[in-house]
Amino acid sequence: MDQAKPYIRQATLAELDELTETASRAFLDDPMLHYCADAHVPMSDPGSAKDRRDQARFLRFLIKSTFLCKHRNTVVVLPSTTRGGKEKIVAGTLWLHPGSRPDNAIVLLRAGCVGAMKAWGRKGLVRLAREYEPASGRAQEEAFKKRFKGDGKKLRPRDAWFLQLAWTDPEYQGRGEALRLVPDGYLSMLIRDQFAFAPREVHALDASGPKSRDRYEHLGFEENCPLRFGVGKVDADGVVAKDKEKARGLVQFSMTKWVETSP
Repeated sequence: MDQAKPYIRQATLAELDELTETASRAFLDDPMLHYCADAHVPMSDPGSAKDRRDQARFLRFLIKSTFLCKHRNTVVVLPSTTRGGKEKIVAGTLWLHPGSRPDNAIVLLRAGCVGAMKAWGRKGLVRLAREYEPASGRAQEEAFKKRFKGDGKKLRPRDAWFLQLAWTDPEYQGRGEALRLVPDGYLSMLIRDQFAFAPREVHALDASGPKSRDRYEHLGFEENCPLRFGVGKVDADGVVAKDKEKARGLVQFSMTKWVETSP
């Protein structure tokens, strides 16, 4: 293996702190996390220290829960340039196994769900559990019904791999040395690795905006439908809207890669 090049491996629970740090940087201004946090200014704003801490707490819980449920967590790492040095995690994906979702109460408690929900409060919990998750599930249900209508297949959304989280450290998002080493980007590298790991399986995700949707379409995913949240409350960035005209809500996109679709 060329030690100068990044490579993919399984992440470990011992790397939870580093994974949380890189994911927190990548999702600093994520619209859905803004919405769940009821953020009044973007988390990148200097005055949003509490929102950033709460966001990191939630991401840590989310990442830890996938480890405890033994899902497939992969990372791109850069080898150390010095003898005995530590390699650096620059991107990651959390894939939920078919037929399994992190919904076991004991596991969620061990992962830190109480602290994460306290950080966001009741409003954040409602927006996540009663708005986002049901809408995401319904979109996939409709997509599967439409796809397999009348042909006798019994596949359901829970039979698919679901991309719980995907991120690239902003410092390594397709520029400079990172672009030279992996022209298509670290995220594409991880997604293609997953397709190679489970080539005959359906994969599903929710893209966090038009740019993200377009990138996943390039990798073989098909858009099912847009998912809009917070209409009348937040702007496109998921931040509480100061102007009613901008309170159009944030949009995500339900997407699926069917077995027949090649990246």
